[in-house]
Amino acid sequence: MFIVDSASNITALAKSLQSEPAFLNITYAPGGDVRSVTVFHDGTSLRKRDTNSLVITPLLTLPSLGELRIKGVVGQESRSWCC
Repeated sequence: MFIVDSASNITALAKSLQSEPAFLNITYAPGGDVRSVTVFHDGTSLRKRDTNSLVITPLLTLPSLGELRIKGVVGQESRSWCC
């Protein structure tokens, strides 16, 4: 499935991360910068890993990242989503 507008589909993306083994690579804009992170659910809560870092940190919600961008990939077993 291809998702052009991740911001409009953020609820579905978050539910997918919480209900199935999955990860989300998403680009967002914190302030004026553009960053990319990998987000996954560890069975208890959302976690993120910035592509510029080796550290995995907690993430309260996907919208808390900031302005979501269009490019990224969600990998989920045999299917992938691009957002």
